[in-house]
Amino acid sequence: MDTNALDQGFSRLAEDLSASGQAERKFRDWLVSSTEIERLRINPYHVAAESGAPVSDIVGLALRGVAAGLFDLHWLVHCPHCNMIMQECRNFFELSHSSDCKMCDVDFDVDALTRIEVTFSLNRSIEDVDATAFCLPPPVLCSKVNIAGPPGETFSGTDIIEEPGVYRFFCPVTLAKGILTVSGERTDQVQEFNVRQLPSFNDAETSFVARPGPFRFTLVNDCEKVSGIFIIPEALPDELPLESLPLRLTGLETIHYEEYRKLFGDQALAESEHLQISSVTLLFTDIAGSTAMYENLGNAAAYSTVRNHFEILFRCVEAHQGFVIKTIGDSVMASFRANDDALVCALDAQREFDTLNEGRDESSRISVKFGLHRGPAILVNLNGRIDYFGSTVNRAARIQDTAAPNEVVFSAEARADSEVADTLLRNGGADVREEIITLKGIETGQTVFRFANDRAWKIQNSPPPGCPGAAAPLRPAAHGRAGLGATWRQLWRAGFR
Repeated sequence: MDTNALDQGFSRLAEDLSASGQAERKFRDWLVSSTEIERLRINPYHVAAESGAPVSDIVGLALRGVAAGLFDLHWLVHCPHCNMIMQECRNFFELSHSSDCKMCDVDFDVDALTRIEVTFSLNRSIEDVDATAFCLPPPVLCSKVNIAGPPGETFSGTDIIEEPGVYRFFCPVTLAKGILTVSGERTDQVQEFNVRQLPSFNDAETSFVARPGPFRFTLVNDCEKVSGIFIIPEALPDELPLESLPLRLTGLETIHYEEYRKLFGDQALAESEHLQISSVTLLFTDIAGSTAMYENLGNAAAYSTVRNHFEILFRCVEAHQGFVIKTIGDSVMASFRANDDALVCALDAQREFDTLNEGRDESSRISVKFGLHRGPAILVNLNGRIDYFGSTVNRAARIQDTAAPNEVVFSAEARADSEVADTLLRNGGADVREEIITLKGIETGQTVFRFANDRAWKIQNSPPPGCPGAAAPLRPAAHGRAGLGATWRQLWRAGFR
């Protein structure tokens, strides 16, 4: 690594007033003390865990560093079954809606949330690492043997398999694969197996039979790359949940960063392409009575009010890690990674509109309706910009249509987090009413929750909670979260001794 060039790159970042000086120092110190393999594809969550800097600062610095020539950006596509890297792109527009894993013999849809990881590497002018991007098997797959070594060397690893079955031995770098069938009676004798990694990146030996018990794999690496052997069951889960994998920066998370949109927002998918998003939270807003407002105030005054309303919404969306997808007339469509971020954004905006309305007469007050929903969507390129399509978009818009002025309506899907329950309790959760409604054009009923400020209650003339005819107060739902895997470095140390 050329540390002089590294320092010059960070000096360029220091000229950016939005960068955190403390985070810069921690990031720079981590880079200098890290290993070459850790810098091959830099995981911001790993850097944050080891350096003590907030992950948002690390991601922001890395994105600005790409624009400054300090880092390179990498979009990695992972197999949903084995989690190995199947594709690497340098730009967002190179991504495709589908990919395949030859080891698992499957084609799969590329999901921006669960299957795309965004990483960074030092620009080649600072460090030129001649190695292929790879990842180790996640702990949830309980891999065996876990050995690796450089070209031209021979190395061995011993392990035990007690359960009969069909197993896969493979290299996460070359993706060479073979089958180990374990059957018969257990033996205490160490069984020996030899594998040679060919220059073509295939294994010369691709099939072995063993009995349950101890065994030793010896690998002769005749290829020009680091090679290894890991053993996992051949029959893998239909799909590895994101929560079962080590923390990583997802594609969906990346596009929600303001730095990414400012620096790389012009990168769009090909018009014929799309990406799946398995889960995203959408917020729709609309001004109630905007037509009457233009009639009462006149075009200039009404437009000024609408512009102020946009400024409030855009500021709140950005403050809560969301981004505005588009405006439609005086309506806004925004995207969030988390339900809680979207709800807090709506509540903060609601309060700001109350402040804006103070001292105004009724004809000049602005009343906004909010609707939230979470579900899968399709990410597409529409007129050179990111846009979403699908039933989740339609439902979110229809839910917003049912809101009264100054009311936030959110679906059961957007409610299903403990963080949302906590937010509601902090903001007067007794004012939440649950009901099942029918949405226009949608046959199945939709469970929604209505949260209104004082003005909305007056407008709807609804009895406040606790009075006869009022809905029962909402109770927080129980919620748990699966534990996350070890950090990348721990995996490396465990597998590449």
